[in-house]
Amino acid sequence: MDGVEQVVGELAPMVAVAVRQYGADLLTRGENQAADLTVGVARRALRKLLKSTAKPEALAEAVNDLESAPQNSDAMATLRQQLRKILTQDSELLGQIAAMLPHTGAEASAGGQRAVAIGGNNTGAVSTGDHSEIHVHSSTDS
Repeated sequence: MDGVEQVVGELAPMVAVAVRQYGADLLTRGENQAADLTVGVARRALRKLLKSTAKPEALAEAVNDLESAPQNSDAMATLRQQLRKILTQDSELLGQIAAMLPHTGAEASAGGQRAVAIGGNNTGAVSTGDHSEIHVHSSTDS
């Protein structure tokens, strides 16, 4: 996945959450009114994107459409498309928006038959074999 697709994939759901929570006036609310991480990041990113594009009305319309129909997959697709258009045209802006997004650091990749990838912590058993038996012993077992 290239950088634009990754940023759009992370940012669009954040914008959707923010729009569902605050509506399109998310863009005009004060910083203290949009304090939680998701809403704050979405708000700052949208403001930066709106200032950086030659056609801010297209992005604003996508946000308004999502507010009108928050569960509509077409509205979400339109938002993603507008984000993609803007970010594809400006690699510096892409880097700035990417830097705003929270990074979990928990990435994992596995390939091949019976491959296992754990992107965070695992405290349980993992088995990929046929007819495997897993015996779990607790500290109360003797």
